[in-house]
This record gives sequence, structure tokens and C-alpha cells, in this order.
Amino acid sequence: MPVDRVITTAEIDAWPPDFANQVLDVPQWLVALALPRQEKCLVEELRHLGIPGMIFLERRSRHYRCKGTQEFTIPLFGGYVFLGAERGQRETIFATLRTTRVIAVADNVRLGQDLDALARLVQYAPEALRLRHHLVPGVRVQVKIGLFAGCYGVVMPGDGSNQADELVVNLEFAGLSVAAPLSSWVVQAV
Repeated sequence: MPVDRVITTAEIDAWPPDFANQVLDVPQWLVALALPRQEKCLVEELRHLGIPGMIFLERRSRHYRCKGTQEFTIPLFGGYVFLGAERGQRETIFATLRTTRVIAVADNVRLGQDLDALARLVQYAPEALRLRHHLVPGVRVQVKIGLFAGCYGVVMPGDGSNQADELVVNLEFAGLSVAAPLSSWVVQAV
């Protein structure tokens, strides 16, 4: 899959072009759970079928003794592909033979807001992202100042060792969240 058409830690771009900037306006979301290591192939097939979607990728590197260091991208949320699709397109998605499940999202507006906030985190703080595999309890806040202005999330305090506070963006339907450093003075309780 061409890296220049997917959301990576270095850039935000998706199918169709500018889709990452339109996520708040998507009327219906579906979430496809891809087979292991099939996320990029699924997005590529759905692109050819005209079904817009997005995945979030992170860059990793691995050092091999004989080959040197190699860089690669892996999905930030393994198995999850977010699709701007109608429920009637489920059969088309299953026909790719790369999905195990297609989930209809109950709160499309909320998922759109969460994906928008996550897209901003991936774009502006890629080196500091940490995936958390649980929902973080706390007060929901909205960022008022800076690059993340308008994003919603949960602020968790740092550990006291010169670590900044973190903005945590939750994808509640999946029980996943992403955290990035942020000063707590730029947020306001919702």
C-alpha cells in the first residue's frame, strides 16, 4: 500500500483525499476488524471499491545485525479500520475476505470527534504517542489553546519526574486510547 495515501506519523492523508479533515461530517461510520496483518491490504481493496476509510500507522525501526536498521509502519490500532460507509455496504466489506467483523457505530458524531482529535495527535505529536490498551478514568476536557484546540480528551497527571501532563484521546467503542504530552493549563473541563 502506498504510504503517501494513509495516515502515518509523518503526514495525514487518506482515501478520499482530505478525508482526515472531513471526519466530523461523516454521517455513518463502520469499523472493520481486519484479519491479522491485513489492515493495509483491506484499505487498499476498499479504496478500489470506492469505500472511504482510514487507518492510523506508526513508524517503527528494528536493528538487524546483518541487514542494519530497517524502518517500517504498523497500525497504531491493530486490526481496526475506520470506514465512512453505510450499513448496506457490509457485504462488500466482507467480500474482501480480509475482515472478521464489521461493527456499526452507535454514536457517529462522537466517533468522528474522537478520530478528528486522534488525527491531530498523529499529525502534531507523532514522536510522543503511546498506545494505551484501556480506557483512562478521569474528567473529560476540551483543549482551548494551541495545535490541539477543539480536541476532546482526558487529562492525566504526569508521574512527577519532569514528565508533562498527557492528553488522552479515547476511542470508547473499542476500549482503546492514545496519549500525548500536554500542559494541563491549556484545557478546560467540559
